[in-house]
Amino acid sequence: MSKVPYCLSAALAFLCMAAATVFPALAQDTVKARQITIAVENMGMSGEWFSEFVAGYQAEAKKIPGLKLVEAQANFEPGTEVSQLKALVAQKPDGILINHAPNASALAPIIKQATEQGIKMVTAELGEFDFPGVINVQQFNSDLATQGLDLMAKDLNDEGNIVVIWVGAMAPQQQRIQVLQGWLKQHPKIKVLTQYGNASGTTLSDTIAKTKAVLNQYPKIDAFWVTWDAFAQGVVQAEEQTGKHIPIYSVDVSNEDIEIMRKPNSPWRATAAADAVAYGATSLRALVLSIYGQEVPGTINVPGILITQDNLPKPGQPITEFFEEQLPAQKELSVTPFLKSLYEAKLD
Repeated sequence: MSKVPYCLSAALAFLCMAAATVFPALAQDTVKARQITIAVENMGMSGEWFSEFVAGYQAEAKKIPGLKLVEAQANFEPGTEVSQLKALVAQKPDGILINHAPNASALAPIIKQATEQGIKMVTAELGEFDFPGVINVQQFNSDLATQGLDLMAKDLNDEGNIVVIWVGAMAPQQQRIQVLQGWLKQHPKIKVLTQYGNASGTTLSDTIAKTKAVLNQYPKIDAFWVTWDAFAQGVVQAEEQTGKHIPIYSVDVSNEDIEIMRKPNSPWRATAAADAVAYGATSLRALVLSIYGQEVPGTINVPGILITQDNLPKPGQPITEFFEEQLPAQKELSVTPFLKSLYEAKLD
């Protein structure tokens, strides 16, 4: 019998527990669909990860009878996201999904206002808000961070100098770096030489420039641990330009990342990630259930797996298809008997 890697078996166990939740059976004719409007405020819709998240919730929206989708995107501009969210709240939709925010605290008063008006809210990677009716859907960030860190420790024999790249403005980055802080106490012989990071329209070029300077400053770097795959792409290019080969461990993934990892002698050792398509679909399901008065957990974690150079997707295989193979139960996250009946229901 073949052995299932721990990182995968843990994720499968998580999904199986979620899928095993018992819900009362519903007769199809007891569920009535109605006209509802859901507005989505996207921090961005370009780039592979965001495009896949959007594709996930759009596909799910098409399954819901009577659902009208209104979408906005801020092009990664915090001020634009604030003004757009205000405009969406003014339209009084039944629910609003917020897909990431570079400054979640700036959105908090608007989210509070929306909940006070009875608008159901789901936030994706904004952290938790202490307002009634706000559901936080997030990647299982603590697990994603731990998977890569533990592999790095194993590869380094639990001793070495590392460089950390992260940015503090976004909730998932904060959650991942908090894991590192506790993890370092358990691995006292692994030392952080320096930390940096910037999230903007020039993230790649900024990361390349800063990493080249760091490579010049520190002659003994044993590994890079980064909280975002965009940072890893920058480190790869910086190493190529300086003739270095230092292993990189990251969080998040795209098809482009996989091809970089697949290259001969690539320093990109591993990345832990969740499926962005499943994430987007799960977020919309949670919002629909909330609008229909169904009980939904305040926080929903979308699990992921550790992808290494030893278990990459097959050449040409889309990353979403790979996730479906590795985590087939993810399609059932937040899929309840009520929702299944709603898919088939007629408009009231």
